[in-house]
Amino acid sequence: MKELPFALGAPRQESRTQRRTRLIQEAKWKRKQERRSTKAEACPKRPGWRILPSHMCKGYEFWMDTLKGDTYITKRAQLLDDISRFQDPPTCPWSFPVLHTNLRNDILKKGEDVLVLLRINQMLRWTFKRFLTLIRIRRMSSVNDKDPITMESIEEPIEIPFFSQRKLYSFEAETIAKYVHKQLVANEGTIPTPTQPRNPLTNQEFTLVQIMAILDRCKNLGHTSWALEGFVACRYDLESFLLFHRKPLRIHALRTTMAKVLDWDAIDTLYDFIRTQFDIHDAVFPRGLFKWAVRHATDHTQMQSWRRLCIKWYEVYILIDDVSTRSSMLAAIQEKTLPLCSSYRQLQTLRLVDGGRSS
Repeated sequence: MKELPFALGAPRQESRTQRRTRLIQEAKWKRKQERRSTKAEACPKRPGWRILPSHMCKGYEFWMDTLKGDTYITKRAQLLDDISRFQDPPTCPWSFPVLHTNLRNDILKKGEDVLVLLRINQMLRWTFKRFLTLIRIRRMSSVNDKDPITMESIEEPIEIPFFSQRKLYSFEAETIAKYVHKQLVANEGTIPTPTQPRNPLTNQEFTLVQIMAILDRCKNLGHTSWALEGFVACRYDLESFLLFHRKPLRIHALRTTMAKVLDWDAIDTLYDFIRTQFDIHDAVFPRGLFKWAVRHATDHTQMQSWRRLCIKWYEVYILIDDVSTRSSMLAAIQEKTLPLCSSYRQLQTLRLVDGGRSS
């Protein structure tokens, strides 16, 4: 190829090797730029934790920004760890002990100032957050204007925002307190099965912040119960609540079950107790009679006595841990069931009058 003479502004001719090298370098540069842009999109730059203006930081803004972490807790922990290193005198000898003592005292004083600034910055962040949250809540659409449980107008409202749905739910304070209490003391027969509080409209579990706001508002309005107070004391943890309040939950489950005299759980519990007492006293158990009585003679005085003694029997088993005390109390109950096991003629007569309906 004939080379053109050099002239100002004339393009330089490329050989095939030069062109191939140039294209390879451009491809490498393009891939590098793409990786940089992808990394920037995947890891966007987060705003700094400090929002306190620099002119109010007394020259400590660099110290505040360079502390590890991006939360008040982590930065405060790091600062306290740094301060603790200067609180005790050094073990190694110093040529200028007075100068070292003054330097150590100066660092400790500055650390205390930074602690105060961190707290002020956190208070400022929370103030802005509450303000922005209030704005977001005001822009939400209200879902209901009546209480979803009683379908009546709300006199003591508790408003719970769901930010993911941009919806605002309203509840009556007394009604939602009873609703949450019922969920916490739920049971299957005599077994307590507490469940996490849920929104009665959507059946979604309340978040920790929502349930904290609900129970705090209910308490301020005077609507609370032992279950709500126990749940708060257990830091809103359902497993801890069941562990620390197992006895009252079992007592509530027992009494709730036995109060429904025609419920199958109550019938089975009472029937098993009567059969056990007949076995203890070595008496012949009239199976058919009591299968009929626990369902059709619930108002009879003897069956009411059986029911009271049954509840007392299981309460002793639940509440009394000492073996000797439990045995003595159970023996006292057995003395009261002895005459009931030996005299049930009235039930037989009532069954004949009733027409002998099968159990």
